[in-house]
This record gives sequence, C-alpha cells and structure tokens, in this order.
Amino acid sequence: MKKYNLKRKGMAAAALTLAFGMFTPSVSFAAGTPVNVLSETESQMSSDKEVVYVNNYSAAKRDVNFNDNWKFYLGDGSGAEEPAFDDSKWEHVNLPHDYSIEQEYSTKMEAESGYLPGGIGWYRKSFTLGKTAENKRVRIDFGGVYMDATVWVNGTQVGSHPYGYTPFSFDITDLVKFDGENVITVKVNHQTPSSRWYSGSGIYRSVDLNIVNPVHVDLYGTKVETPNLETEKDGAVTTNIKTTVANDSDREQNVTLTHTIFKKGGEPSANIGTVTTETKAIAAGETAAIDATVNAQNPELWSTTNPALYTVRTEVKIGEEVVDTYDTEYGFRYFKFDENSGFSLNGTNMKLKGVCMHHDQGALGAEAWKRAIERQVEILKEMGCNSIRVTHNPAAEELINICNEKGILVVEEMFDGWQNAKNGNNNDYARFFNQTIDESNQILGKENGMTWAKYDLTATVKRGWNAPSVIMWSLGNEVQEGATGVLTQAYANVQANLIDWTTALDTTRPATRGDNVLKGNKIGIPKNMMDAMTTANGTVGLNYCSGNDYDTLHNSNPNWKLYGSETASAVNSRGVYDRIDGSKTGQKLTGGQLPAVPGTRLLREILWQANMYGPVLIILESRHHGTELEKEHKEHGRLQRIHILELLTLQDFQKIVTTSIRASGMTK
Repeated sequence: MKKYNLKRKGMAAAALTLAFGMFTPSVSFAAGTPVNVLSETESQMSSDKEVVYVNNYSAAKRDVNFNDNWKFYLGDGSGAEEPAFDDSKWEHVNLPHDYSIEQEYSTKMEAESGYLPGGIGWYRKSFTLGKTAENKRVRIDFGGVYMDATVWVNGTQVGSHPYGYTPFSFDITDLVKFDGENVITVKVNHQTPSSRWYSGSGIYRSVDLNIVNPVHVDLYGTKVETPNLETEKDGAVTTNIKTTVANDSDREQNVTLTHTIFKKGGEPSANIGTVTTETKAIAAGETAAIDATVNAQNPELWSTTNPALYTVRTEVKIGEEVVDTYDTEYGFRYFKFDENSGFSLNGTNMKLKGVCMHHDQGALGAEAWKRAIERQVEILKEMGCNSIRVTHNPAAEELINICNEKGILVVEEMFDGWQNAKNGNNNDYARFFNQTIDESNQILGKENGMTWAKYDLTATVKRGWNAPSVIMWSLGNEVQEGATGVLTQAYANVQANLIDWTTALDTTRPATRGDNVLKGNKIGIPKNMMDAMTTANGTVGLNYCSGNDYDTLHNSNPNWKLYGSETASAVNSRGVYDRIDGSKTGQKLTGGQLPAVPGTRLLREILWQANMYGPVLIILESRHHGTELEKEHKEHGRLQRIHILELLTLQDFQKIVTTSIRASGMTK
C-alpha cells in the first residue's frame, strides 16, 4: 500500500492543519493534535516511533466533522472490535478513504472494477467527549461506506449497513463514556465482484458526529414545501414546514418552534419571513411532527443561472430557552414536465443538457473530497451542462450541496439493478435488496419488517427532499440488463413498491426509471411498467434511443413524459478503443500508434475521433488568454465540435492544431 502514500500524507497534513479550528476541546490539546509518547524519547530503547492523536469532541457545535485520525488495516483484523485491541501498527488515515485505489492493479481482477481488488478493511478511531457533551444525545452519521459495513462502539455491535451508496446513522449515546476514551470500529466486507463500474472500498465519504440536547430536531427532521409558488412568486409565498422533533428526555416536554427564513450567508434579522408555533406537548421517548406555515416575502427564485439559496432556521424552545438550532438549506423554485412541451423551470422551457456521471474521482479513487467534486461540477457548468444524472447510485451529499450552490439540476438514482445480480456480479447489492433488516440492528430509520431496498430509498429521499437541485427520483437503470435479460412481472411488482415508497415520501418530484427496452419492444410488460410510472405522475427515461424512437413512442403514448435518460454524445466512441496491437480484445487500452503530435492526450483523442468519424470542427479555447481559433473542414455536410482547454498560448495551439490537422489527413 505504498502507491498512495504521497497523496495520503499530503492530505493528512492538510486535514491536521484544519483540525485546530474544528473543535472546542475540554483538554489542553486540540482535536487531532499529535502527542509525542515514550517511544520517541531516549528512555525507550528500540521501539518504533509512535504518534498518538488526541481527538476530543464537545457540544459546542451541533454537527462536527469526524474524518480525522482513524486507524486502518487491510485484512484479517479479528478482535479489532474490542476497545483494548492494539492498533498501534495500523496505518493512520483521514477520511474519506478508499483502500482499493491504494492496492496494486492485477489482471486477475475484473475490468469493471478497474482491475483493483476489494477485500476486508478495518477502521478504528479513539476519541473522548468533553464535559459539555454530558446529558446530550450523541449520533454518528456515515455518508457512505462501500460496502457491507458493521459498526461497533466500545466493543458493542450497534448494527450493519450493506449498501455502499446511502447514508446511515446510529444513536450511540448509551454506549459512549464521558469520562474516558471511546473507540468506534468499522469493518468493511467488500467481496468482489460487486459492481459494473469502479466502486472503491471503505469509508470513502465523510463521517459526522452529532451532539444535541435530548429535545431536538430529528434526523432529516424538516421538510419544506411551497405548493403555490408559481402563482405567489411575486408576493407572499406560502412556505409549509413540517418538523419532526424528538424528545429523548425522561419526561414530557412542552415545545415551541420558531422558523426564520433568510438568505444563505446573511443575517437572520434580514429575514423574509418568520413564525412561532403553538406549544406542543411531546411525551418522553416520543417524536412529534409539528406543522407551521411561513409567508415568505418575495423570495428570489433558484435557477441554473441564479442559484439563490436561503436558510430556514428552526429553533426548538422549551419555555424561553432555545435547546436546539437546526438549519435547512432551501431554494425557491418550481418546475414542470409536460408531455408535449418538455421541461420548464420557473415557467421557462429549457432543455436538460446533462451527463450521466459516476462517483469516482480518477486518481483519487472513490474518495468524495468536496473540492474534487466541486471541480467536476465547475468544468461541466463551463461546458454548458445544466444537469447531472448520478449513475447508477445515490450521490455523495457533497455533490447535492454543490449542485444546489452552482445551479445544476440532479436526477438522483437509487439503484442500478434490483433483485437480480447484474453482469455476473454475484456480490452486488441484489443479495440484500429484498432482505429484511435484522431486529437487533440499531440503525436509525429502521421500521419493523423493513427491507434494505425500502430503507435505502427512504434515506435517499429524506436526505434530498429539500434540495432545489433534485428534480427526479430515478428508481433504477436498465434493471434487467445483464440479469434476466427481459422485464418480467417480477420487475413490475418491484417497481410498483418503489413508486409507492417514493410517492409516500415526496409528491413534489416525479419518479422515473432509465429504460433500454422500449426502443425495440413497445408492447407488453415494458410498456405496462411505463404506463404505471405515468399513472403515478412519473417520467419515462429512455436510454440510447434514436430520434425515430422518440417520435414513435410519443405518438403511440401521448401521455408519457419522455426524456433521454442516457444517450450517446455527438461523437460516440463508446466501445471503440485503439490498442497497441490493433486488436479488439485484450486489456491494455492506449492511444496506440497514432501520429506523434505535440500536446496532450486530448489531442491524440481528437485524432482518433477524426480518423473514426471524419471531418471535425476543432475549437480551441485558452482560459488564460481568452482567445479562440477555428479551423473548419466541411466535407460530406458533417460538422462536429471538440473543445480542448488549458492550452498555454495562442502560438502554441496554432502550431498544435496545424500539426494535428495535417497528421490526421483532414486537410493540406
């Protein structure tokens, strides 16, 4: 695992620098501060140098980042769940962490997983809680662990979570100590093959520690809706807020809520609406839903060109004391799907110009670093993209938040397949899909008799139901492909359940599904399934359809709301690769024996596209100089565009283009 050390050490140093301002410690060391121990002194003869990190967390903030200073071990860590287990020789890591990308590539592995293995990985973190955390509730929130994770707190197993792409949480109040050290242990059991794409392995998304008063807003505890926004947008907007408040104290509490809406980053005093509810009695150990309506005055609408965001601040009060403050990010916007005119946002028709994007970050593996994701979105936005379909699993929360901030529409997808493994990946999520959650599992959000499929769909919808960027809930993608091959009644029954679960949670967004059957089979179960989707006010996603397919389907099903859920680009190179030996098989994908052209890999790709698809209009742009050079070649009436960014100077790319065009034989 040496391949990744330089990156890991650099990020560890950066994380350590940030850690000093993140927490309010009750000891003299800041959280994450390295402390030299005896093995560094001359008093101990030959022990290896050991650094111990003091991780102390207080109740100064409601949510604190829990990513720093974990210990990691790849392999058999039997007994590692015990608090006294010796992890001094384990690797020190900061989250997010992907242990697949740290391993060596092997031809024994599968191409779908990038020729990288999974395996069993163990994580441990030691921490203390300050005195201010006493008599509070303590919850740990995992953004995503790939996959099949089991969690222990101070040696007690609290539960497990198999899906690699959805958030999950545990209330650990009764297991932690406030006068000594605590240990959280996570075992990740990633057995391959498990995925049709590179999944990564481990705690690859962020972890937070939530410390709150016993009377507090519950997990995903606010839901904000503006049912009349279209007609009220120029005045007072009816803003309905449903809040779930938990009373984890030992006696009944009389609770009132104050909601205040103000521009994100602004001052509450400059609010556009506020309201205080009537007092509500909540019994000990119970939760209660408290409804309120705020008349928000002239809110600025959220859009792809003006992503205006607001904070809905909820204060929980017992008497006059504020015992919890909970902020919800919200954007005022309305949208429609029409079977004839398509999609509109805030009353303006627009095309969804988007991409299907997997979660990996290239050389970073699956690690969900905020800046890496933000960079992706910025590049897509600059390219002219206004939407992302997250394929084929729920996105990291960081992506949803960034799309809220940048003005990108999101199709949030729940699953790739359902009850059947795809492409022979016998260890994928299908084995858990219909499995009932064990009664002993203390995972938050579990209901009696609940399956993992319902749990993960519910967690995804609740996490995103206030996000202005999210416009559709996609229930699956080509669910029969690589599995049974055909859509049977069993798939129709699953879809019916998924639709029911989704619409019970959220009626403000349509359910949908990416289908690749209807283009060639327009009758029977595939059609019936999309009829059922339409009856539930859903949309029909079509994968790789031709223009004629869209016309035919629209004419024969005029009530369907059609969109291209997955389509080929204008220059389609999918499945076309240039190998060194010129064959169509083998594992080595390369630029091959293309002409030697000064410049970047992108230029080699241009030449390949040009040779494969003929005449190309090449537009080169330099961000540094703001210049543009166009070389046109119009033969056979075909004109394509390829953009290359980040070239150094006008002279450089003039020379490169000239050489490229000559080498490709496109012109003299």
